[in-house]
Amino acid sequence: MTLSEPGAVAASGRPIGAAPLPVPRPPLPRAAAPRARLAGGVGGGLAWLGLAVAQACAALLLLGLAIPTLLLGAVAWMEGAPDPGVGIARAVLPWLGTPTAIALAIGVPLGLGIALLGLWLSARMLRHPGLAHPAGVTWAAFGIALVAASFVSGLGSSVGGPFVGGLPGIGSGGLGGSSSGIAPDALAEWADADRLLAIAWPFVAIGSLASIIVPIVLSVFAWWWMAHAMRPAAPSPARPPAEP
Repeated sequence: MTLSEPGAVAASGRPIGAAPLPVPRPPLPRAAAPRARLAGGVGGGLAWLGLAVAQACAALLLLGLAIPTLLLGAVAWMEGAPDPGVGIARAVLPWLGTPTAIALAIGVPLGLGIALLGLWLSARMLRHPGLAHPAGVTWAAFGIALVAASFVSGLGSSVGGPFVGGLPGIGSGGLGGSSSGIAPDALAEWADADRLLAIAWPFVAIGSLASIIVPIVLSVFAWWWMAHAMRPAAPSPARPPAEP
């Protein structure tokens, strides 16, 4: 068999004219790995902080609407009001025009903007020799960190749930019972959104900040993992000249 015939092989055992075997990717450069982890901690951390700000503002905004509505609804039910919906709307909806509600409404898109800024910063930090696909690494790592954080959060809730007792009832007679001991005027007094938020915002803020500690730690690992998975390929070797 001559080299020009079909099936002829070269000295290396490969068929003549066959595509070269893929070259294994080299390991992630030593200087690139810390940079990927730093991008996850800084860029990913800023993204999680922005999401926490948006979540906290949305929670406080919802709290300022939901709790007064429930309390005023309970008062109307206890007093037997014939059409409580109109009175509740007139008492609750004007709060949306207050500076507090407007600031919280602005905080939601502002937090989302901070999150996008963090992802953009991550992509910029990954533009470094030895790292490839900075945007792809950022989005893939953020998605992995998001799924992992959700799993850890759900696992923590399922483990800690049995140790948390249910909230006790207000009274054996319910809100309107004779033994509840709650006067309608007391409930109406607490149906003040600004008063409720003044008490609730430190707990919401601390809880939101504490909830991003685990995601940031996971992001450091996820960014390094995706940078390693998407590391640059080795240059293709030159095709050997055909044997005469």
